[in-house]
Amino acid sequence: MEKQNRSKLTNILPDRAVKCDFTFDRLRHKIRAGGGRAERKTLNGHDLTAEINGLRNIVITGAREDIAHVSTNSVRQSNGMIQVVA
Repeated sequence: MEKQNRSKLTNILPDRAVKCDFTFDRLRHKIRAGGGRAERKTLNGHDLTAEINGLRNIVITGAREDIAHVSTNSVRQSNGMIQVVA
């Protein structure tokens, strides 16, 4: 990664990351238990909303109304679980 891009990434990630360790199945369960949606705060304190769209598609909506679909789920990393969005 180029040095000038590192600070950009450092500013972007906390607005798209939440403090939890959800697998895709646990997140889907939370959505169903929440009546069709699950809400979490990002590391920067902004709202993220997860909803189910179909059988295996989870849609994430950010505080600025940006929408992303989980394209690859439950990727375990050394510092947590990643739900890759597109």
